[in-house]
Amino acid sequence: MPKLKQYNLYGGLPPHRKVDTSREAAVSMLPHVGREQGRLLEYLKASSTGATDEQLSLGTGMSRQGVCGRRNELMKLGLVKFSGQYRIATTGRRVRVWVARLPLPKAE
Repeated sequence: MPKLKQYNLYGGLPPHRKVDTSREAAVSMLPHVGREQGRLLEYLKASSTGATDEQLSLGTGMSRQGVCGRRNELMKLGLVKFSGQYRIATTGRRVRVWVARLPLPKAE
């Protein structure tokens, strides 16, 4: 994957407002988001059951702190969501399972 330009999700308004056209615009930004965001999104798209932050960390080789930050950015783009399910982490605590929002709308 080529080096991608980082998209600033924390300045100003969120990148979309949960309507179809705004979501499509957010998806069109995929080529411009960071490499780590792309790694997480690809991992979740390939997973049929979703993944916890811990599983994302283990599966991608990224730190948990990096996973949490990139996953939050993907959530703000509307590309990742909470599945409504929980799993038990190695800590023994209940944690959320994340999934890619599929199908992703096609960018024009």
